Amino acid sequence: MSDQSQLPQPQQAVVETSPPDNVRSSWFWLKDHDQTFVALCVGVFLILVTINWLKLSGWGAVPLEVDRLAARRYDYRIDINYAGWIEWAQIEGIGELTARKIVDDRDAHGPFREISDVQRVKGIGPKTLERMRPFLRVTESTDAKAESKPNAARD
Repeated sequence: MSDQSQLPQPQQAVVETSPPDNVRSSWFWLKDHDQTFVALCVGVFLILVTINWLKLSGWGAVPLEVDRLAARRYDYRIDINYAGWIEWAQIEGIGELTARKIVDDRDAHGPFREISDVQRVKGIGPKTLERMRPFLRVTESTDAKAESKPNAARD
């Protein structure tokens, strides 16, 4: 046995295999011109995404100064001698029925001389009148103008 260990072992031939010169290695089974095309598309995509990100982030934008008008309070005031029931119903706390009562009272008893005269309508008390007061105004009716100037016509 020891003789066999000292015998020279035959050397095995190492064969190196290399691809033939006309066949190139491929990446994901793509040819060279296909790889170039994919790389170009990915590059363009990355450039477009970067440009879009820069636009959305506001990079390079100049801030604008916006001048705003002062907030305006809505001024809704009705003339108690000329408003119809629809205008009366727009006031908070006054429904359609009460609005019709106000107009009917004004038609039956004549125009209101001042805002507190609205209390003569059944269903309108001092609290309701105080809630409505900011939305009401009185103008002199044409009948009241004619009655207040009888001497002016004679002069």
